[in-house]
Amino acid sequence: MALVRLPRLLADLIGGTFVGDDVRIDLLGDESEVELLGFGERPRHDAVIAAVDGPWRRELTALMMVRHDLLVLGIRPDGRTTWVYEMRPSPVALGALGLEQIRRVVLDEIETRAMAHHQHAMPTEREQGSRVGHDGQSQAVTPPTETPPHDPDRKDS
Repeated sequence: MALVRLPRLLADLIGGTFVGDDVRIDLLGDESEVELLGFGERPRHDAVIAAVDGPWRRELTALMMVRHDLLVLGIRPDGRTTWVYEMRPSPVALGALGLEQIRRVVLDEIETRAMAHHQHAMPTEREQGSRVGHDGQSQAVTPPTETPPHDPDRKDS
């Protein structure tokens, strides 16, 4: 996750809500530093929380033009108002959110988007029955199981 231009106190508070979650947090000074594609040793950011004075910030919507599945939240520097950016493109007002609510929005959205991506990648019913392996033998294919909902107390998530 990338925290962009957030005041240090707000960045520390938001980052602190993800302690114990499997989330890498980078503090960035500008949207241009967000890793969208994840080349080399730098994994891509799946979520961006950026300081905004109002909902319309071109740099945030430009990020989504590169990565349609990117979760983008804009938050006023005082923390009183938060917007989620969607590919409509129009930000949706979330109102005043507490730190735990911001954490929940991020984790739920990442999980929802991962499940949607997983469903698009699942084989069709015809493809699920069997597959021919490298040795020319038919191999049974077990469909993937659905990921259980996020449990904040689980350490391996």
